[in-house]
Amino acid sequence: GAMTTWGLLGGSFDPPHMGHLLLGSWALATGAVDSLLVVPCHVHALDKRATAPFADRLAMTVALCQAWPGRAEASDIEARLGDGSGDLAGRADDKVPVLIINPV
Repeated sequence: GAMTTWGLLGGSFDPPHMGHLLLGSWALATGAVDSLLVVPCHVHALDKRATAPFADRLAMTVALCQAWPGRAEASDIEARLGDGSGDLAGRADDKVPVLIINPV
């Protein structure tokens, strides 16, 4: 079968907003990606301080993913790895096509 192309949609999601919804919807609607991995940052790349705790931002991200049933998954991988989206993207398996979508 065909390989799935994942989009990595990262952000603080503090809170998720229309920009996140539009970017994810665009990527899926245009066929740029087949599925989205939606990842709230654990430590913001621009040193911005999130006002909501990570667990709350992850819960809001899970709610955002309901906009794309069966095509998006929220992940706590950055909290488990303890680093930012740039490092996470660098760890992506080169056999898995990934489009990085980061609305910083």
